[in-house]
Amino acid sequence: MARIGKIARLPKEIRDELNRRLNNGERQDKLVDWLNGLEPVKAVLKSQFGGRPISEQNMSDWRKGGYAEWEQSQEVVAFARDIRDKPDAFLQGLDGKLASECFSTLLAVNLVELSKTLLDEKMNMNERWRRVCQVHEQLSRLRRDDHRRTMRRLMF
Repeated sequence: MARIGKIARLPKEIRDELNRRLNNGERQDKLVDWLNGLEPVKAVLKSQFGGRPISEQNMSDWRKGGYAEWEQSQEVVAFARDIRDKPDAFLQGLDGKLASECFSTLLAVNLVELSKTLLDEKMNMNERWRRVCQVHEQLSRLRRDDHRRTMRRLMF
């Protein structure tokens, strides 16, 4: 689902900078002041929110939603980068798990992220339903594979 709050409506570059600053532990009240002082933010607030400034409650809501999603996506990117850059270290760090189990988790997370993009609220219901069915099919396939792998391990 697309986010509709004040911070979600800001330009991506500003949201990304905000997320980096939150990640670095900057105080929420300072970030609210910083955002409200930016001209592009003022323009969005004026055109879409009657000029009402971003509040600490808006920031708190963002931390629980948009920022949490950003953090998760950063973890996925870091995980994929580690696999690409250091495949031997990755395989050693599996602690007895199959690489396919780890990749299955990675795929599931990416499927969730992709679903958010695929299921745009603005599309017509027939197209949205078609895409929901596609996502369901892929998720079901992934879950079946995980289940088969677990059953094989139990049997042998």
